[in-house]
Amino acid sequence: MSEKSKILVAESGAIVALDIETLLEEWGYPSFETAKSDDQAMRMVVSSQPDLVIIDTDLQGHVAGDEVAQHISTDYHVPVILLLDRLTQDWENRLCRLKSFYCVEKPFDCGKLRHVVDEALVLCRN
Repeated sequence: MSEKSKILVAESGAIVALDIETLLEEWGYPSFETAKSDDQAMRMVVSSQPDLVIIDTDLQGHVAGDEVAQHISTDYHVPVILLLDRLTQDWENRLCRLKSFYCVEKPFDCGKLRHVVDEALVLCRN
């Protein structure tokens, strides 16, 4: 199953993006792309049709990462994992409204991220 899953990593931090790419390969998810901005992420969603998007809420560009995530989830029906710098009360309120998103705080725990990636991909198959 993992070999067929396409994952888009939308992360403007080069080191964090590389860490996630390395982990995805280790976990058996070799099919992924990386976007560094909101525009690039949206273009890749349209062209690549990923099974999952992992997106930084502080993504470079004109639109906030959570707004890009909402658009991807609503318009393209792709599960989204939000990477947060810190889970504040404001973010908790936003996440309650978004409902269908997974959330992982940075610096992320590799085990938690793997669990969330696996879970999101299993649910998108059902």
